[in-house]
Amino acid sequence: MNKNGSKYNIILINPPVYDFTYYNLWEKPLGLLNIAAFFKNDKRCNIHFIDCVCEKFAKKSEYERGAGKVNGAVTGKPGVFKGVKRNFHRFGIPAEELIKRLAEIAGRLDPDSPTAIFITCMMTYWYAGAFEAGEIAKKLFPKAVIAIGGIYARLMPSHAANSNIFNYVETSGDPSFIFKKTLKLLNIRETEYSFAAKDFIPAYEIMSELNNSVALCTAEGCPHKCTYCASNILYPEYRRKSPEGIINELTYYRDSLKVKNAAFYDDALLYKKEEHFYIWCEKWIKSGAGLNFHLPNAVHAAMIDDKCATMLKEAGFKTLRLGYEFFDEMLQKKSGGKINGTAMEKAIKNLLSAGFSQNEIGVYILFGHPEGSFLEAKKAANFIIECGATPNLTLFSPIPGTPDAEAIFQKWPQLLEEPMLQNKASFFELYSQITYEQYYELKSSIQKELSRQHHAAPAA
Repeated sequence: MNKNGSKYNIILINPPVYDFTYYNLWEKPLGLLNIAAFFKNDKRCNIHFIDCVCEKFAKKSEYERGAGKVNGAVTGKPGVFKGVKRNFHRFGIPAEELIKRLAEIAGRLDPDSPTAIFITCMMTYWYAGAFEAGEIAKKLFPKAVIAIGGIYARLMPSHAANSNIFNYVETSGDPSFIFKKTLKLLNIRETEYSFAAKDFIPAYEIMSELNNSVALCTAEGCPHKCTYCASNILYPEYRRKSPEGIINELTYYRDSLKVKNAAFYDDALLYKKEEHFYIWCEKWIKSGAGLNFHLPNAVHAAMIDDKCATMLKEAGFKTLRLGYEFFDEMLQKKSGGKINGTAMEKAIKNLLSAGFSQNEIGVYILFGHPEGSFLEAKKAANFIIECGATPNLTLFSPIPGTPDAEAIFQKWPQLLEEPMLQNKASFFELYSQITYEQYYELKSSIQKELSRQHHAAPAA
C-alpha cells in the first residue's frame, strides 16, 4: 500500500506509425501533452516522455513552414494489404531504440514508486504501433499500470481491450478526469489545481523537437453533424476555451517557445464567429500577431464573409482549408448540408479580395467515398479551380460510429474487425469503384491546370 503523498511516475509514449505514407501537417500528440499539463503541476510526479516519431524535418522549407514529409523504413506488408501494390512503412525510431529509452527510464526510477504508462494512438488503423509500444512497456514495467488512449481507443475500445496488452482502455478525452483517475489507480492522494481545465496550455516543453510549430484547439466538438465525421462522438459537448486563454496560449508559443507556426485543429473554428473567433482574433492582431496560422482541418466556408476574410488575413493565416467534399448538391445535403456551390464561390471570392492567393486557399474534395465517383470528384475539382482556389483531394476513411461508416461495415464487416482496412490510403482502392490510377490521373490533371493558369497569368 502506498502512503499518501508518495512519489509516482508517469511515462507518456507517442508510438511509431505503420502506414503507406506519412505527411505531418503540424500534427502533435495533443492528448499526451494535455495530460502532461496536469501532472507537471503535481510536485510528487516524475514525468517522462518518449516521442517515437520525433524526426526533425531535413528540408529547410519544410522546417520553416512547420510541416513536411516524415521518412519511413520499408517493412513487411500486413496480409490484409496483399492486393495493394505499394510499399508499407514503419515511421519512427526502431523498436530497439524504444526498448533502450524505456530501460534507461526504468533504471532511474525507484522500483517501489508506482508508475502509470500512457500510450496514445490517433488513427484507428495505426494501432499496430501502439500495440508494439505496449508490449515493450509491459515487459520492462511489469508492475506498471499501462493504458492506451487517443482517438483509436475512444472509437474502438473493445478492439483495444481484446489485445490483452493494456490494463485499461482510456475512453475519456478530459485530462482532468484522467489525472484524478490515475491518482486513484496508483493509490495517491488527490490534489486540486486552481487553473480552469478549459484554459490550460499543452505541455510542449516535454517535447525534444517541435519542428518550428505547435498545434492547438480553441474548442472541442462541433455543432454540425456531418455523416463522415466523428467529432460528435469524440466530443458530445461543444466547449470553447476563453478568448483570454487562447491569447495567453498563443503568446506563450510566440514569446516563450519561439515557434513560427501554429495550426488550429478545431472542427468548427468559425462557428458563431462574432461571439468567439472575432473576439480573440482582434486581440491577437492588436498584440502584434507574429505567428503563421494554418488550418489543416476544414473550416465552414459559408461563414467566410468580407469581414471574416479580412480578419483571417490580418491575423496571419497562411494555410486555409475549406470543406466542400462533394460537387453534387444531393450528396452535399445528405452528408451534412453545411455547404453548396454558391456559398463556396462567395467564400473564395472574399478570400481572394482579402489578399489570399490561390495556393493559400485549399478546398477539400472527398475522394473514394462509396457514394462519390471519379467523375463527381473531377467536376468538384474543376469547379474549385474555376472559383480561383486549389482542390485538395482528401481520401475517405470509414470512421467507426459515423453513419457513413456504419453502412459500410454492414456491407463489409471485415473493416470493423480489422481496423487496418480503414486506412484512407487503401480503402478506395480495395472497396470502391475508383482505381489508384484514376486518383493519380486526377491529381496530375489538377496540377497541370494550376500550372497552366500560373504561367498564363500576366506578370504583376
